[in-house]
Amino acid sequence: MIGIEVLKELDSDVKLSVIICTVPERIQYLQSLIANILKQSYKPYEVLIVTDAGKSSKIRDAIPDHISSILNIRVIESNGVGLSKARNRGVEASSGDIILFIDDDVVIPDRDALFKVVDAFNDSRIGVYGVQVKPLFYNSVRLGDKYNWIFGCTDDGAVRPVGAFFAVRRVCFNVVGLFNERIGRIGGNLLSGEETELFNRIRKYMGLDVVIDRDAVVYHIINNRGWRYVLKRAFMEGVSKSRFEDYDHSVEKKYLKRYLKDFPLGWIISAVTALGYLCGVIGNMLRR
Repeated sequence: MIGIEVLKELDSDVKLSVIICTVPERIQYLQSLIANILKQSYKPYEVLIVTDAGKSSKIRDAIPDHISSILNIRVIESNGVGLSKARNRGVEASSGDIILFIDDDVVIPDRDALFKVVDAFNDSRIGVYGVQVKPLFYNSVRLGDKYNWIFGCTDDGAVRPVGAFFAVRRVCFNVVGLFNERIGRIGGNLLSGEETELFNRIRKYMGLDVVIDRDAVVYHIINNRGWRYVLKRAFMEGVSKSRFEDYDHSVEKKYLKRYLKDFPLGWIISAVTALGYLCGVIGNMLRR
């Protein structure tokens, strides 16, 4: 059962839309996240939960009506399969000036987290805002912090947000377009990086900053991830990056230098990622 706590609503003309993409099989994660949002000191304008076609009723049934009313929750269905399509559907259906994307398995310990999101965008130079995302491991292999990206998390040297928790000005979507639907999770194939590709376009075509707040932290639940997942995730990272158009790989080169100093794990992950990139490039050529 989701608990209720009175929310403070700050005086602001800025509307914050929260988008959560999920499926009925992850209801327990979703309920926990909604409980976290209920405890926030800043009330979002709306919460949009995006799920696959035909599954919205199961999501609605799991959320009490009074909680849906408090948070202005709407459950909508995606126009297809995959995380990028779901996120794009959420953007199209939302009304906020700022759009915050949160993974369903994120834990938000700071009651002022949403306030900090809105406050950050008082700086007109910012197009994207994110926070530190740290892993909460359950029955999973643990690697050094420098490999947190494999689990959708950040390390202390991260230079940009990750997909688990980030916010974007709506105007950015109006100018550079939506998420690239050729990348992003589709079932279990682990394609990724649609948010990174979007950040690149925002920087290039709008000149806005993409920032990560190192003083703000959320946690990402990592459950039942073994070595097979680690290697597959590294491989698919390479495939995903091969699908980026006009992308500056300077950040990846910086990471590569760090990994080559870590033998043998860094060498293995770098090699698998490079193999994925090569396979992706060949696959792109064959599709043309």
